[in-house]
Amino acid sequence: MDPQSFGRRSGPRSPIPFPISFKTSDDTIERPARIRDMGAGGIAFFSEHDLHPAAKIEVVLLIPYEITLTETLPVRMSAEVIRIDQCDHLRSIAVAICPS
Repeated sequence: MDPQSFGRRSGPRSPIPFPISFKTSDDTIERPARIRDMGAGGIAFFSEHDLHPAAKIEVVLLIPYEITLTETLPVRMSAEVIRIDQCDHLRSIAVAICPS
């Protein structure tokens, strides 16, 4: 297994090309983002928007038609921001999925 797959995580992560968006409890609109990778307990994504560690957010993962074979399916998850790294003009944001 590639050592980069684990990094600071408890398990492997995989790149998932699904569109996502997120919003904070203060937001009324969902902000688009691009997934970097995803694992069993969290998601890392790129965004131009500001967030801070420990922020509670809602992440919406859009499962495409090719997977559902019916229609695009939004999957909503509660998450907490764990880490933010600056990457050029984008921020790499790591979040832990919170149980509902």
